[in-house]
Amino acid sequence: MWCIFYLRNNAFKSFYRIRPWYLAKEFLLVFLILLTSISYTLSFQYGVRLHIRGITGEQEMLAEMNTVNQGMVYVPTSRENYFVLNDCEGRRLREIEEEKYREGTTQVTMDSAVIAAPKPDREGDTVISSIYLDSARAREVLSRPDAYSFLNYCTAFLSSYHYDVDSTETISATNQRWLRGGQQDSVKQSIDRLFAVLVKYKINHRLKADSLTNAVFRDQYFTVSNRLPESQYDYIASSPGSLEYFFDFRAHQLSNVFNLIEDAQPAASDYTETWNVIGYTALGFSVLLLCYRRFSKRVFLISIVGSLLWAILVGLVGVGSRGFDLGIPILLLILFLAFGIIGWFLVRSRGNKTAAGVLLCWHAYLAPFAVMLVVWLISEYLSGQRSHYYNYPDEFFAKNFPFSTWVKNNVEYIFLANIPAVVLYLALAFNGWAKRWQAMPEE
Repeated sequence: MWCIFYLRNNAFKSFYRIRPWYLAKEFLLVFLILLTSISYTLSFQYGVRLHIRGITGEQEMLAEMNTVNQGMVYVPTSRENYFVLNDCEGRRLREIEEEKYREGTTQVTMDSAVIAAPKPDREGDTVISSIYLDSARAREVLSRPDAYSFLNYCTAFLSSYHYDVDSTETISATNQRWLRGGQQDSVKQSIDRLFAVLVKYKINHRLKADSLTNAVFRDQYFTVSNRLPESQYDYIASSPGSLEYFFDFRAHQLSNVFNLIEDAQPAASDYTETWNVIGYTALGFSVLLLCYRRFSKRVFLISIVGSLLWAILVGLVGVGSRGFDLGIPILLLILFLAFGIIGWFLVRSRGNKTAAGVLLCWHAYLAPFAVMLVVWLISEYLSGQRSHYYNYPDEFFAKNFPFSTWVKNNVEYIFLANIPAVVLYLALAFNGWAKRWQAMPEE
């Protein structure tokens, strides 16, 4: 209703006397009205996060994450985590070896590969093996009875970017103490605690604590004989010519639950992405209203139809430049600058009024995305450097490519800061060009 009354009268196009900052204030008010009208989603998101915190708080979440990480040691959904070359010592040696390789003092041996199961885990189930056949060490350890053992486990099923959970070394040390000490009760209690978490979050499974415990202590090497299917895509042949979906435990549901819980906690509650979505949505509608209010209906209609044609052209360029990933952002930046420069030149020289108005509209449509395109170019440049310096740590790129790394790590905040910058640019500079365009003689 507000928009209908707003579009009914236009003092600018009717050549009413207006104050110097009238147009800028008008655009700012339109943007603020649209922004506040859309931002109601923030209160909904905040309410959802408060509800999740009421179910699981920070301390409870950390305790449950540690419980899950310790219990998942005895739920082998993937055999590679139990391979002897992937234990804590093997991982540490690979890190040292990779560091020496980066320093140019040695070469990474074939033993540094992550090795998966060399044979199917169950009938009809194919396992892709990443074994390097040229690695004598890999072939040697595969013949050992403890090649796949619960003792070798050194990973964490759940990790956190915002909270400190038990390290892989702590998980491995606890596991080895229980196994070497024959503490079957401790293993079973760990599995029971894991099951309690699954029940709390209503994650279906067909696991039994006694069976899992017995599987761990089945022999003196604590051998991992089979993995447990965790996906609906794992299947068995139920009868000749037919397949039956089969799973023991869908592990991805558990990780998804804790991702949701962690995102709701105070340390992880970042509304930057939400504000970006709201801000750019409001900015986009504001730009459309701006062009509709400042230029004639003919110019506005031509600019909209022309934008669709430009979108098709840019899409064709993107398809044709598969080997050149920077084709689209470079083309859009060139168009953004060309539209603005040529439109400004036509206005200054009192050239074709329709062409000038259409070019200025196209320039305004691309204005919110100019910084995004620059960030895209910088990110692609950094990605190219990461491909060139493969397996180098983040510290190396932060030291040698500080600006690109800073941009990559602060993309959301750069996009957020771009919103008020574009609003001010359109309110001040672009409205000035619109005044000049309106003063041009009719064709």
